Amino acid sequence: MEEELISVVIPAYNKPEMLANTLQSVLRQTHKNLEIIVVDDGSEIDLLSIIEQFKDVRISYFKLKHKNANVARNYGIQQSKGQYVAMLDADDEWLENHLKNCLITIQKEKSDGLHGSLIIKEYNSDNQS
Repeated sequence: MEEELISVVIPAYNKPEMLANTLQSVLRQTHKNLEIIVVDDGSEIDLLSIIEQFKDVRISYFKLKHKNANVARNYGIQQSKGQYVAMLDADDEWLENHLKNCLITIQKEKSDGLHGSLIIKEYNSDNQS
């Protein structure tokens, strides 16, 4: 059985170093059938060169005039082709099995979607909650 296509929509504004980390976390996912849609909300810094470094055909890039992250998210959803859409901000990262676990939960619960998951790691500590 083929894995469901998941569209990952990432609104971005400046902060290229954070975007690179975010993209790495998506590309490390155990669920591999992905399209990654980066929507640049009018950055004043070149983000396209960061994306091109990955050389991954699953990553699409769109640049809009600066409005806000919600406009960028909505635009990304309009471009998506996946059975599911996952939202990720350009300054966040996922654990490697995040999308796989989300799909398992959606299928187990027979739900249409899922929202939320968070690990908070305290500074100078290994405690996670």
